[in-house]
Amino acid sequence: MTMASLVEWAAMGGHGRFVWSAWGVTAVFMVGLALHARLERRQLLRQLKRQARRQTPSPPRGPSHDPDA
Repeated sequence: MTMASLVEWAAMGGHGRFVWSAWGVTAVFMVGLALHARLERRQLLRQLKRQARRQTPSPPRGPSHDPDA
């Protein structure tokens, strides 16, 4: 493939500017969507860990009050 034919292929008969800009916008949105999903997943995991810590009973503090001892 020569450089001239590569340029002609990229130009796509005069429509290349629109085609490649559409591909570029789509790629930007896809990357943004992936990053947003990753951020939401991290936030959800943090929230679930906090919730689990709140629901787990904490061990008693201080001297043990064992009536059988």
